[in-house]
Amino acid sequence: MASPPLLDIPLFPLNTVLFPGGFLPLRIFEPRYLEMVASCMQMQTPFGVALIRDGNEVGTPAETFDTGTLAVIVDFDKSKDGMLLIACMGSDRFRIRRRYAEPSRLARAEVEVLEEPEDRVLPPRFEPLAGFLRAVVNQPGMSRRIAPPDIDYGSPREVAWRLAELLPVGLVEQQQLLEIADPLERLARIDALLKDMDFSLPM
Repeated sequence: MASPPLLDIPLFPLNTVLFPGGFLPLRIFEPRYLEMVASCMQMQTPFGVALIRDGNEVGTPAETFDTGTLAVIVDFDKSKDGMLLIACMGSDRFRIRRRYAEPSRLARAEVEVLEEPEDRVLPPRFEPLAGFLRAVVNQPGMSRRIAPPDIDYGSPREVAWRLAELLPVGLVEQQQLLEIADPLERLARIDALLKDMDFSLPM
């Protein structure tokens, strides 16, 4: 079986985990990232967001985890201080196969886009998680943190992604959730985390 073709993308190391379908606002000021955004918008191509394992968001390219998410620019503006403001949506997950850097110190990578398992109907044992997500989303002000606004509460994949980005856990724990391939396994892990945090789920 032939290996899937690799995609060559600019890489944006961040101290955040972007999940598929998630919303990510960014303030861009470094020249290398301004050029990256201009190129992505002109070519209508995504860039990769990967969690920093070691290093900083500015300066020398940081070391990242191997699994990240493609980010698609959906809106842009300029702030009063001249910074570029962009809004991105998470698309497919990817795994880094090779890394390199441009002379501008912009990190790039050849990545394998990860195929997602077919979505299924939410099993009854995870319906309390969907109810919990619905309750959180309906709290005042919370809908702005969720994308898309029309969440499919019957989709294991979507319920898992939206809960993963809302859980009050550390970045490494979020990264581990991103790396899980099976939505049902991801939901089981989220269920265990919520029970450890003593959250009461709707019955």
